[in-house]
Amino acid sequence: MCNCDCEHPDYDEEEGEELYEDNEVVAELGFPCCECHHPVNAGSIYRHIKGCWDGDWSTYRMCLSCSAVSDRFSQELDGCHCLGGLYEELIDCEILYRDCEVDEEVYLCEQPWLKIVSHNYLKCEVVT
Repeated sequence: MCNCDCEHPDYDEEEGEELYEDNEVVAELGFPCCECHHPVNAGSIYRHIKGCWDGDWSTYRMCLSCSAVSDRFSQELDGCHCLGGLYEELIDCEILYRDCEVDEEVYLCEQPWLKIVSHNYLKCEVVT
């Protein structure tokens, strides 16, 4: 089981609030998801995360499929992942593992709540 050791966003003591925003918004332009690197097309809804960690501002744009995987991962294992590192964390926690019987990068998963939908730029979806 994985445990969370991620840093929390900074806190503005003067204003009394976290320096962090997490919203679902509509994409004005296309861009790659910060987790799976598959395209998020203009007009699609995506998760926009902006925050200040250790004094540095960062922005992440995550497709809704990866957002659902991230949320379910947190529920199932009471863990989390660094933004941009979802699939590395799934591999590190042995939720996804490499198929050693083939020469190419192919991953397997035996979790009933997770389905691999692409091996070329690894991408998963939550099974409902």
